[in-house]
Amino acid sequence: MEKRVFGKMPTGEEVDLIILENKNGTQVHMMPYGARLVKILTKDKDGNLGDVILGYKTLDEYLKFNFQGTVVGRFGNRISNGTFSIDGVEYRLAAAGTGRHTLHGGMTGFFARLFETAKVTENSVEYRYLSVDGEEGFPGNCTVTVTYTLTEDDALEIEYTAVTDKKTPVNLTNHAFFNLNGNIDSNVRDTILMIDADSILSTGDDLIPDGTYRPVEGTAFDFRKPKPIGQDIHDPNEHLLQVHNGYDTSYVLNGEGFRKVVEAYEPKSGRVMEVFTDQPCMQLFTSNNVFPGSTFSGVPAQPQQGFCLETQLCPDAPNRPEFKSCIVSPGEVYKTKTVYKFSVK
Repeated sequence: MEKRVFGKMPTGEEVDLIILENKNGTQVHMMPYGARLVKILTKDKDGNLGDVILGYKTLDEYLKFNFQGTVVGRFGNRISNGTFSIDGVEYRLAAAGTGRHTLHGGMTGFFARLFETAKVTENSVEYRYLSVDGEEGFPGNCTVTVTYTLTEDDALEIEYTAVTDKKTPVNLTNHAFFNLNGNIDSNVRDTILMIDADSILSTGDDLIPDGTYRPVEGTAFDFRKPKPIGQDIHDPNEHLLQVHNGYDTSYVLNGEGFRKVVEAYEPKSGRVMEVFTDQPCMQLFTSNNVFPGSTFSGVPAQPQQGFCLETQLCPDAPNRPEFKSCIVSPGEVYKTKTVYKFSVK
């Protein structure tokens, strides 16, 4: 384990970069600003280390661009019209007055919060954050912990917990953009992807779920058999046309409990990434649009430069009783786990 200063917040606090490394040379770099993953270095089929997530060289860039590698909360994904009700009380979230939906926790979600580095061991880091009552409009003082563990068999385990003193929605995930080439000056359209899901969530305007499932069979969304991400990415499907230039799709994962739900394989590098989770949904996002002039580690950003696999509860769950509940009550513990396991073939 290594620790060094990565930068300073505008308020003057130093932000440490922590590096975990296992016996195989696999490394995970992370920092408390957004409890972020900054780099994941894994070996390709020739034994060469390469970074498999998109990131920036400086803290200032992370302060400017929101979601790279961050923990997303208090509620990941969308809440329609920025409102929800609990026990007859309506809560209005940040930006709701503009008529827009709330995305990834609000205007200043967890991506813009400095977590406490609560515990560090040789192979794990625990970050903690107190989201106070009323923050971004959410009720309750909600204490969140995120623990990253790098195992000796090249798996990155992410464990999330949360407790609250008032009923509140909680839906935590990570927003890393993966590129298994290990060369970010490339796109991910040739990456072979398998998603164990028979359905996606049907959505209307602004990608808000309408409460029904849409079978993937016979559509561009069918990844039950492995295929390149880019094979059907420009299919003239109404949902793909909504998204503009790629996938931004919520998959309803098959099975229950902790299980394997995804396998991604990059033929050029030989890298494989398997995803395991206990969550019911996963958002596939293919980095469809880029900020003008933005770069990743000095390389100009481009569409489909990475893909997100955001394991989570269903979007708009606070307003959809037909979905698994996202409400955490006092005395309960929200707990979920996702694992990204790396190998080569």
